[in-house]
Amino acid sequence: MKYRPEYPGRFNQQREARGWARGFFDWYNHEHHHSALGLMTPAAVHYGQTEAVYEQRQQVLEAAYAAHPERFVRGKPTPPQLPDEVWINQPENEHTIIDLSGPAASDTKPGAQAGSRGTALLVLDPAKHLDSVDQTDVVGIFLPKLELELSQNH
Repeated sequence: MKYRPEYPGRFNQQREARGWARGFFDWYNHEHHHSALGLMTPAAVHYGQTEAVYEQRQQVLEAAYAAHPERFVRGKPTPPQLPDEVWINQPENEHTIIDLSGPAASDTKPGAQAGSRGTALLVLDPAKHLDSVDQTDVVGIFLPKLELELSQNH
């Protein structure tokens, strides 16, 4: 977001930062077409609209090709391919929480490397976690991170 031309660089008040961030997140999710997403918006991918958008793009390209095939020197055009999966940070299938109740190696032997302090207590399923998060509050998820970064840059 810092590389957007309209990024103000500094905010005088938290309210000002929140207002700017809301507009940015709306643009980024609903208007910005990502090359890694086959030129789809994040919202189109998130809400399962990619097949419909892809089909509509294909129809437009076919009509353009039918009207002026001489303009398409490489033959009949197709929209950019959609990726099979898209991740910022690909989650693991399982996340394990380790029991940290025992002493670390450094507490028992000076200079020793810390290792596992117990056995797994709980396995977290990423899909279940995502189901429990309120997906409608995107600003609420990212805004605290933005506020932290802004407070560290002053």
